[in-house]
Amino acid sequence: MKLVIEDDEGCRREVPLDRDEITIGRREDNLVHLPDRNVSRRHARLVQRDGAVLLEDLRSANGTLLNGVRISEPVPLGDGDLIRIGYRAAGRRYGAILSADGRGTVTLHLPPRGQEAVALKNGPTVLLDQAYELDDAPRWERFYLVTGDAPFSLAPVLEAAREAATSAASASPAALRLPPRLDQAVFSLEKGVPR
Repeated sequence: MKLVIEDDEGCRREVPLDRDEITIGRREDNLVHLPDRNVSRRHARLVQRDGAVLLEDLRSANGTLLNGVRISEPVPLGDGDLIRIGYRAAGRRYGAILSADGRGTVTLHLPPRGQEAVALKNGPTVLLDQAYELDDAPRWERFYLVTGDAPFSLAPVLEAAREAATSAASASPAALRLPPRLDQAVFSLEKGVPR
């Protein structure tokens, strides 16, 4: 089985689910680390059992949703199921979301195009309209939410991401070297070696 992520323009990418268990949560020792205060320390996990991949909520404070529905017990994942990532502005007014992968590729997700950060929506977690498919780039994929109190150019942010992605050898890169007055939140997906 593989995870397929598709954006609003129909672009698709795939990543195999090649581990017996993938934990998701706020603690850094989770395979999928999400450092957001709305995410529990050990929030959820994907488990391979009897040829199926199950999504299980680990008694998280805010719950786990699959296709927009909160789950209360392990649920098998199937073709077409949707898991989306969002952001929480936490009082910051402008931002951008980008990712870098083990191949050195940098992708801008929010805004999908343009040269400036966009106004962020405040309130609870905001889900992006798009979902993205992880590709076969080796080792890792790292996502960055970069925020500021005023509009900012994306050029130095994208350059910092390119520099970090190309200088990282086997592990995902550290935090980006950003201009003053910009903050970042990051999470990484460490990709296992195919069996």
